[in-house]
Amino acid sequence: MLIVSVEGGPVVVPVDEVDGIHAIDERELEAASASGTHANARFTRGVLQWKGRSLRWLDEDELLSAVYRSLT
Repeated sequence: MLIVSVEGGPVVVPVDEVDGIHAIDERELEAASASGTHANARFTRGVLQWKGRSLRWLDEDELLSAVYRSLT
């Protein structure tokens, strides 16, 4: 589970996996693929390779907005 802070208080959301909190160079995020199978998925800004895995770079504003809307 992951706890996120949204307007109105914290929300617990299920996740598949959490590896921790890591600093990723901004250049890597800017170079994240905006195409491919998962890049067009809802709330996804791009997909990047990290430690041999594909990570989705989430659109924080869109995701938190959807969480907030689901609570109202």
